[in-house]
Amino acid sequence: MSRETRTLGNQSFQDGNLKAAVDGDLVPPTFTAVPLSEADTEWEDYVDTFGAVGIISAILQAYGSTSGVLYSNVTPMPSTVGGLEAGTTFSSQTMSQMFDALLYPYQYPAFTAFAISGQTTPIEVGDAIATNRTFTWSTSNSSNVATASIDLIDVTGGGVTIASGLTNDGTEATSYPAAPITKTSATTHSFRIDGENTHSGTFNRTFTVEWQWRKFYGESVTAGPLIEDEIEALRVNGLSSAFAGTYAFSAGGYKYLSYPAVLGTATTFKDQSTNLDVPFNAVYTVNVTNTAATPQTTSYNVHRTTNIIGSAINIVVS
Repeated sequence: MSRETRTLGNQSFQDGNLKAAVDGDLVPPTFTAVPLSEADTEWEDYVDTFGAVGIISAILQAYGSTSGVLYSNVTPMPSTVGGLEAGTTFSSQTMSQMFDALLYPYQYPAFTAFAISGQTTPIEVGDAIATNRTFTWSTSNSSNVATASIDLIDVTGGGVTIASGLTNDGTEATSYPAAPITKTSATTHSFRIDGENTHSGTFNRTFTVEWQWRKFYGESVTAGPLIEDEIEALRVNGLSSAFAGTYAFSAGGYKYLSYPAVLGTATTFKDQSTNLDVPFNAVYTVNVTNTAATPQTTSYNVHRTTNIIGSAINIVVS
């Protein structure tokens, strides 16, 4: 039979010399797929019958995760393949290590949640983030978070480190802030959690508390102008960062809408069902003081329909 050149690992050999390419001392004693006698002809017959690929496959199966067949290559990988990133080189890697790295890529951790326990958002202008807060978080692929690598940062407060070197246990009771954080205008305050993965990479997530003014709308048979108490007594109120939207008014009375003047001034009012303009009187302003922990006063725009509208109506405001 003709001799073909074969390759096992980094060694080339002819079919009949395959035995010379295998260190017999590394072959497990339970490995019987290949004749292990000293007779070259037995190796040669096996290879001629099953092919070099067959015998190499059998050897690899027998070696399993041992170091019997090793792979080395100092040339950086040109592109990422599976779990092996571009630029990776190899030094004496077993086939098991190679396939594990290829088929089971590193699972990078990430923060899936981050919050201050009991802290709602948005809150009303003049309310506060109380002292001594507990921060909570959760992570994916937690086993790949580096030990004692969790930091808590007050971003808006000048990047102050609240706590550092924390265990990734999902909670940290702090004495921060030492004084309540109160905002007297519509704004935000952000906190960040930082972590490090076991590949020395970093990851983070932000929790933001927003302060908003309250807006009011509803119906009244009073032609107005409404005073502060009457505005605050309108049927619906809620925190908002904008005046634009669709407002569902009930049947009867004039339709009123009031919101902080700092949000701008509405100019268009349309019946949602017909897209026709709904006539409104000229806007006027009234100072309103809220009921926050630290009450704040601001100027409110007040809009009123020109006429009493007997039916329920949805008005699109912009």
